[in-house]
Amino acid sequence: MKKGITPIIAIIILLLITVAIAGVAWSFLYGYMTPMTAAAFTIPPGGAFCVRNTSNYNVITVQVANNGQSTLRPEDFTIIQVGGTDIKGAVTLMPDNPDGISPGKSGVLFRNYDCNTVGGCNSTVVVVATASTVLHQPVNCP
Repeated sequence: MKKGITPIIAIIILLLITVAIAGVAWSFLYGYMTPMTAAAFTIPPGGAFCVRNTSNYNVITVQVANNGQSTLRPEDFTIIQVGGTDIKGAVTLMPDNPDGISPGKSGVLFRNYDCNTVGGCNSTVVVVATASTVLHQPVNCP
């Protein structure tokens, strides 16, 4: 009789190796995907709009809904553009919620941006981005 690993022990070892590889793959993918879904957001229907203010200028306001897993803070937004012009430093982000927007909640990202300074507001595109989401929202002014 030859000495060696019996077929049952061999199957158990193969199953343990398979479980170990699956565990390593899961931990890698979980660590990779969590930051990508943490700062997810949408602009709800009607959330980006333009109105004429009391000085007869068109101004744009954008609201966002937090669909992610963590609180959205002003520093989470990497790109904020109106008509191709970066306005991140030109507006107060989250004026109503300076500490951020909790998951499942919505709030104003910026309000009353004078879009006449970027060459007009008749038909412009607002671009808002975080590490996990990039949205292009067309806005038409009266």
